[in-house]
Amino acid sequence: MPDTPPYRTAFDNGVDRLYHYQKFNPEHLENTLVRGLVRFARPSSFNDPWDCKPVFSIPQDKNEREAMVRYMAAASAKRGTTLDPDERECRVQELITNPQELRRLMDKLAPEMHKQMDERYRVYCLTRRPASPLMWAHYADHHRGICLEINVRQPDLCAAIQVQYRETYPSFRLGADRDLSPFYTKSSDWQYEDEYRLIAEEEDRAFSDRTLKTRNQFYKLPSGSLISIIIGVHAPDETRRTIRSIVDRSGKNLSIRQAARAPDRYEILIDPPIW
Repeated sequence: MPDTPPYRTAFDNGVDRLYHYQKFNPEHLENTLVRGLVRFARPSSFNDPWDCKPVFSIPQDKNEREAMVRYMAAASAKRGTTLDPDERECRVQELITNPQELRRLMDKLAPEMHKQMDERYRVYCLTRRPASPLMWAHYADHHRGICLEINVRQPDLCAAIQVQYRETYPSFRLGADRDLSPFYTKSSDWQYEDEYRLIAEEEDRAFSDRTLKTRNQFYKLPSGSLISIIIGVHAPDETRRTIRSIVDRSGKNLSIRQAARAPDRYEILIDPPIW
């Protein structure tokens, strides 16, 4: 029987729709509507300085430690380091038998490993909350941008992972390609975002055949994924006209919704309503 994943997906949770906030850029929106392309983010662009920067754990079990060290050695060889095979094997054996030396090396290499993760992985951030005033302010240009409504009952998109919010900082073990936990684990301070994430690898740096693939940060959505475009409360009339023109030129049957400020309470209203 296969292992149960340590996370839940949009499919697992019965989620049909998710939402992506972004600044309004006519070229980017046209690229999405005409070519079906969306831009996944580099982890280093996130506003949370702990995001995707795990502590790397050292296994106590010698066999598990050997598996991790050999993974590191294989990755080093792939990057074309100058160590000859005998010298590399000698270094591998030293690290397997000396956990303290391995810990020292891991701490030294952590910034470089974070950089490699940033070069290899891309993330598309989604939420179940299309009417969050904070998220409109933070991610949609102070309510001047847009929010894309996306059908995640689609191949690949249904695998969007629900972010786990924690009080304690997680550790991560190298060599576990199935462990994407650094990309879906955040501080509980961010829980209001109710976030899901699509996690991909850049195709020219990918190690795994199990992940989505991006090319120069772009991913092609399955046909029919985009349901509507929600326009921010403070978007100017010119933005609304431009969005209508892009939608009309694309020939896509998309709803255009308008976010508005409720006059008598702290709430965003969306017209026409989503539900």
